[in-house]
Amino acid sequence: MGFRVKFAGLEVTCDTADDVLALAARAGPSPIRKVLSEVTDNGSNRAWTPSVLKIFWSRLKDNQRKMLSELVDHPEGRSDEELCRLLKLSDNRRLAGVFTGLYKNAYRSGANPDKVYVRERLFTNEGRSLRYTLSKDFRVAWEEFQAKAKK
Repeated sequence: MGFRVKFAGLEVTCDTADDVLALAARAGPSPIRKVLSEVTDNGSNRAWTPSVLKIFWSRLKDNQRKMLSELVDHPEGRSDEELCRLLKLSDNRRLAGVFTGLYKNAYRSGANPDKVYVRERLFTNEGRSLRYTLSKDFRVAWEEFQAKAKK
């Protein structure tokens, strides 16, 4: 399916998100936001790659970075209560705001926002809670991103 991008008055089809980023890079630093904002797909074929992850990471705010770092460090996941405590948030509504920011930044970075994390509902004797883990696609891209950063 690819990505359709309007660029300099022309419609260009790119096969991957990396191709979109390469096109934007060739055009110079300022048009990259414009090119990415005009990508016209539903996000389903937007792959997490190290280059997309670099753009995504640069867009994140402090709490979003802290939460992602926590989920990276704990592959088994974190509960909503643990994340609220870690981020010093008063309730799950505030936590939802952090997740919404992640989703929007993933989309704007050229990646599939549905592939950042997985939310699982847990039912225990104490009641309902939510557990968040990173998606497999995101974790693989993260490891590649970290390996490139160390070089």
